[in-house]
Amino acid sequence: MLISLDILTGTYGWSPDLNPVNFSVWGMLERKIAGKLFATVDDLKAALEKSWADIDDENLRRTVDFANKRLRACIKARGSKFEYRKNCNRTPPLI
Repeated sequence: MLISLDILTGTYGWSPDLNPVNFSVWGMLERKIAGKLFATVDDLKAALEKSWADIDDENLRRTVDFANKRLRACIKARGSKFEYRKNCNRTPPLI
């Protein structure tokens, strides 16, 4: 889905703090399936895949915009620890 939006997906390195899937999308998916019980791993996988497909393009775009703010904060801190919430105007979107 990110590729179809013309968003580069391989540019965030290995840091989970800079990867939009790790700091935002997993949280969105978790909120969608929280409290539900799944009989099998395949059922859980199917629910996650459906939740992923249900995330609209605008939500993903806002998440990537937020990632860019985090990247700029990291660059400003020269790779050291940084407080991204203080350096960004808003928190990641919620579904």
